[in-house]
Amino acid sequence: MGADRPESPRNNAEKFDLCDWLIKYNISVTERVPYKGGVKFILSNCPFDESHTGKDAAVFQLASGAVGFKCLHNSCAHRTWRDFREKFEPDAYKYDRTPRPERSPVSTPNRELPPIPDREKRKQDEPVFLTMRDIDALGDTTDEFIKTGIKGIDARIRGLRKGAVTVLSGLRACGKSSLISQLALEAANQKLCTAIYSGEMSAKNVKKWLTRQAAGKYGVKKVDFDDGSYEYLVKPAHDKSVTEWLNKFVLVYNNVHSNDFGFILKALQKLVDENHADLIILDNLMTLNLSLIESDTYQRQSAFVGMLVNFAELNNVHIVLVAHPRKAQGFLRIEDISGSGDIANRAENIFIMHRVNDDFKRNSKQTLGWKDSNPIYNASNDIEICKNRTNGVCDVHIPLYFDIPTKQLCSEFGESGVSADEDLF
Repeated sequence: MGADRPESPRNNAEKFDLCDWLIKYNISVTERVPYKGGVKFILSNCPFDESHTGKDAAVFQLASGAVGFKCLHNSCAHRTWRDFREKFEPDAYKYDRTPRPERSPVSTPNRELPPIPDREKRKQDEPVFLTMRDIDALGDTTDEFIKTGIKGIDARIRGLRKGAVTVLSGLRACGKSSLISQLALEAANQKLCTAIYSGEMSAKNVKKWLTRQAAGKYGVKKVDFDDGSYEYLVKPAHDKSVTEWLNKFVLVYNNVHSNDFGFILKALQKLVDENHADLIILDNLMTLNLSLIESDTYQRQSAFVGMLVNFAELNNVHIVLVAHPRKAQGFLRIEDISGSGDIANRAENIFIMHRVNDDFKRNSKQTLGWKDSNPIYNASNDIEICKNRTNGVCDVHIPLYFDIPTKQLCSEFGESGVSADEDLF
């Protein structure tokens, strides 16, 4: 519902006449009705979105003199009387010394969801049911895939299909961060652009992870510290060349801006329109503010994934969404992924990352009936393709081998340092 909490106009509140004020600023009103001992004016349209017409938007004044604004649309739910008044009278509160109440994230600016391009128009122009000839008339469409660099994934599902969404989950320290940065590097090797939102990692740390992986085994060196600890750092010459190369293909969201989904989606749409995004990585679901979607938590997350699917399809990009599991231990299954079952239903791919440790071995034997001889147990990590809609692949486990110096997940044991193509930078 709209923001209908009345408040004092503050500036000469005792003399404020809402009717006169509406006339003064030539604000179109379709109806005047009694309201809680005062009066309500139904507006011809909402000033924040002209498509909100009928009886959707109104201003009111109570018997006490307090005034309010209300629009029934979710995208205007955070708008208050002060927003409405400043729309027509920007300096109305210029000399008001009363501190403005701090707003919750629900009322931050730019919360309106961007329209999905041409979705409604396309629906109007298309027949409801297609004959076989109608389908032929659509022409041949060739799917485009972004290779992941993980041999087992690319061999089975050809990579990440553009126009679709992948949900990636896994317990802490299972390798998700290594995988998503590798996806960005592999996309760059294909001269494709990646946009990364990381709600938990700073932009500097994202870059540090990317450059260390891209530098490969010949571009990093072990640095020992006086306290006996050590760290692998990228050699300066490699850091410079890798940075220049990645500068063409990878963009990282600046977290000083809002974590509001509407704001981020608008920013992503701008990148897509400017041909700066083929792959979008959202890490992770729990750090995004979805409060603009009016529903309970699980339904909100389901609606959010639906919006991502539409966005990916209409913009021909692939979106990887990291979603943490609801439990912190055990052998993860699809039903453990945060949110409702619709998240798994709407996505093209569901990947679960596992770290191959003693818990994994014990739980996999109990859950899947694996034997001690299973080759997965020789790996450091396991990526499970739980579901792939296009090729029907499911329940496939792919062994991976973590290379400490480069933080890479390798497809084969001893295949350390699969660096970016040096010819490209």
